[in-house]
Amino acid sequence: MSSLILLVEKRDGRIKDRGCAAISKQRRQPGYKKEDAALPIVSNEGVTTTCAIKAHKKLNVACIDIPGAYLHALTDEEVTMLLKGPLAELMVMVDPKIYRKHDTHSSKGGALLYVKMNKAPYAYGLLKSALLFYKKLVTDLETYGFKVNPYDPWMANTIINCKQMTVNWHVYDSRVSHEGVFKITKFATYLSGVYGTQLTVHRGKVHKYLGMDLNHSKEGKVKVAMIKYLDKATKEFPEEIGPPAILPPAKYLFLV
Repeated sequence: MSSLILLVEKRDGRIKDRGCAAISKQRRQPGYKKEDAALPIVSNEGVTTTCAIKAHKKLNVACIDIPGAYLHALTDEEVTMLLKGPLAELMVMVDPKIYRKHDTHSSKGGALLYVKMNKAPYAYGLLKSALLFYKKLVTDLETYGFKVNPYDPWMANTIINCKQMTVNWHVYDSRVSHEGVFKITKFATYLSGVYGTQLTVHRGKVHKYLGMDLNHSKEGKVKVAMIKYLDKATKEFPEEIGPPAILPPAKYLFLV
C-alpha cells in the first residue's frame, strides 16, 4: 500500500499531520468483507441519553483524548507499505544506517522505500486499525475492572466505592463519569500509564465532544448544541448557500 500524509489546521491554529495508508488494495483482496473490519461506536442516542443520566445524577464528567491511539495496537497480519518521493527520503534521514541500503528509485528517478509495519499505525488507513485499537482499549478497561455493556459495546461500567463509573467512547474520544472527582483522576492516571503522558483530560461544565457542545452548567440539566460546528461548516463551504429548494428535482427534470 502507498503512504499518504494529510494536513489539517486545528482550532487553535496549529497544523496537525497524520500518516495514512491508501487502502484501495486492501479492499480488492479476495474474500474481503466490510464487516470484518467494523467496530462498534457510540450512537447519537447513546451520547444524549448518557448525558441526560449524568446531568440528572449530578455526576462529575471528564473528556479524555488518547493521542496517536492506533500506534498502540499491533497488527494481526503482515502489511507492507511503500513510501514514495519526499516521504521515502525523510524516512532515510531518520536513520540512514537502517534505511539507506533499502532505498531504491523508480524509472523516473523518484525515491522508493518499502517498509513492513508491526503496528496498526501510520495505519490510520488500514481497514482494521480502528477495530484493533478498540480491542486493546476494551482489554485495558477490563483490566481496570470495567465490564462492557452487552447491548451497547461502546460503553463500559464498573463500581467504585459503591458508585458506578461509566465510560463511553468513539474510537479514541471518550467520556467518563463518576460521583467522585478523585476517582476520575485516578482512572485518567491509569490510562496515561498505558497510552502515554500526552493524554489530554478536559474537565468542567462545558465539553466539546464529537462536534457537539455539551453544557452541564445548569444543575440537573444538559444542553446539547452544534451551532459552532455548523457555523464553521457553512463558512468553509465553497459556494454561497441560498434559500432552500421547494422540491429536490430541478424544474426541467421531466422535460424531453
